[in-house]
Amino acid sequence: MMKETDETLVMNVRRGDMKSFEVLYARYEKPLFLWVKRWIPQDSVAEEMFHETWMKVLKSESEDFSKGSFKGWIFQVARNLCLNHLKRANRWEAEMDDEQVYKRKDAESFGNQIAQELASDLKEAAHQLPQSLRGIYQMRMKGMTIKEMSEVLNIPEGTVKSRMHQMVGVLKEALRA
Repeated sequence: MMKETDETLVMNVRRGDMKSFEVLYARYEKPLFLWVKRWIPQDSVAEEMFHETWMKVLKSESEDFSKGSFKGWIFQVARNLCLNHLKRANRWEAEMDDEQVYKRKDAESFGNQIAQELASDLKEAAHQLPQSLRGIYQMRMKGMTIKEMSEVLNIPEGTVKSRMHQMVGVLKEALRA
């Protein structure tokens, strides 16, 4: 008995010969599944792509193999299905990434709003400080060190530290209110 070509078997499948389909399936089951697994490592998804490839074989009615082989065609179908799946999966991941970016931006925006409100409240509280503490606050906000403030105010560093401690306590209390 002569071995039938893949193309002859496909023609028989198109006429409804399921025995021919079984022969094709037996020939390509292992190599095709291994090919799909190269693209899709998850077993369940690879099996889905594998079965979808065979569904395309069953549904193909007019594929002409005069310019190429059935083997080349079925592996190309499997490859295209896998690539389409990967594109959809990557698009979904990208959409998820975008969603997370929007959430992060919303959080940053909310954080910025809170920071602005806090800065405004702090500025208001600083205006309410007694003159001796307000001067310490303004110098500290300009980045001056304790030593520099001591020299500018002509007071000991310990007094500057004491006033800073007092200033922080007053500001905390004002911000809690």
